[in-house]
Amino acid sequence: MSTRSRILHPVSAAWEDDRVSTVLIAAAVLVVGAAILTAPSRLPRAMATTATPFLEVGAIVAVGWLAVRLGAIETLISSWGRWSRATNVVVVLGLCVLLSGFLNLDVAVGIAVPVALFAAAAVGLDAGLLVIAVANVANATSFLLPTSNLTNLLAMGTQTVPAGQYLASTWLAWLLVVAVTSAVLTPIVLRRRPTADARQISMRWSLGRIATDLAAMFLVASGLRAIWTAGVTLPGGYALQTITGSAMASAADNLPIAAIVHGGAGLGPWTAILAMSIGANLFLIGSVATVISRRLATESGARFSLVTFTLIGAALLPLQLAAAYVGLRVTGAIA
Repeated sequence: MSTRSRILHPVSAAWEDDRVSTVLIAAAVLVVGAAILTAPSRLPRAMATTATPFLEVGAIVAVGWLAVRLGAIETLISSWGRWSRATNVVVVLGLCVLLSGFLNLDVAVGIAVPVALFAAAAVGLDAGLLVIAVANVANATSFLLPTSNLTNLLAMGTQTVPAGQYLASTWLAWLLVVAVTSAVLTPIVLRRRPTADARQISMRWSLGRIATDLAAMFLVASGLRAIWTAGVTLPGGYALQTITGSAMASAADNLPIAAIVHGGAGLGPWTAILAMSIGANLFLIGSVATVISRRLATESGARFSLVTFTLIGAALLPLQLAAAYVGLRVTGAIA
């Protein structure tokens, strides 16, 4: 049986039970309403400066949707069904690591999520859990280069650090975070068997529903940026700064928060950068990439558990931040 015949079965529309979109829309209405009342003159500029990354994410998702429709991703991984389950997990997460670190976080999820869904269907992995792992890896490893994540550039503010100098500071921290994250996530994904037939995954995404999620996130980000303009200096030392920044990023989306937070205590921008990338894994709305990952999963019939995502993120966060601290200390990025 071909990969296509095993994947493209009709499934019940899991999105009907998905209340995340409703919550996002409600949050968008509330935040934009507050911005109109408190900062009406700043809202248009906030929307203009926030629009570009969301448009880029939308374009990337559209390209991924087209690639799935044309069978390009299926052709790319047509031989993966002959590989072991462990090999599939390693390859999927490795692809995500490379795309997120060396290209961009949103490119990573736009490509790695559909690849993960096809791979899960091919070898009987829990598709939802594998997508959760992809989302965590994509966020956590998106600090290697300034362009890996827009929040890196926002957190640096007016500081201009050449890419080579930036990479000299982050490479070891990035490798250690990759190692820790992969070592924890790989056995978790392999240990859980799918609760339903993994081959019932359907790749029939609705771009309209994806666009709705993106639009709601855009309005939330724009409204927060318009309201919260004074900026916040993260308190305490490395641990407190990264945890505080992570809580802010994951609760209110890392994009607007990255524009207002600043590292403190002589640690430069690194605590803010790490909090915006790694810390976004605490809650679904912490990163647009996570929201898109979940939407692609649920549109495909896979169950992306919010509780599981948060539990995994919370368990990994101290390990990832500790690994990053060691790497930044060794390279001399922080004292």
